[in-house]
Amino acid sequence: MTSASTTVVDRQPRVIGVEVARGKTLIGIMATHVFDTLDDNNDPTVAHVVAGGRAATTFVLIAGVSLAFLSGGSPPSAARVPRIVTVCGHGYRLELPAPES
Repeated sequence: MTSASTTVVDRQPRVIGVEVARGKTLIGIMATHVFDTLDDNNDPTVAHVVAGGRAATTFVLIAGVSLAFLSGGSPPSAARVPRIVTVCGHGYRLELPAPES
């Protein structure tokens, strides 16, 4: 007869802000899939205006943050700040509406 061995994993406490953002993002994703995109007047619904496209993007961002926490890597150094700002700037630019011609 063999005995099952159990190991205790020392877990880090969860970051509440990440959990709140993940929850709000999931609610946004559900809202965009449950509610109609357009109302009776062919105007975008509130759910689509608020969460359409942003919820999925935020979920991917939070997934990346969670993976960074799980990897246990070193904290960001000052040398990486320009790269971080550049990537965030490009992401923000993609969310802006196209200029009118």
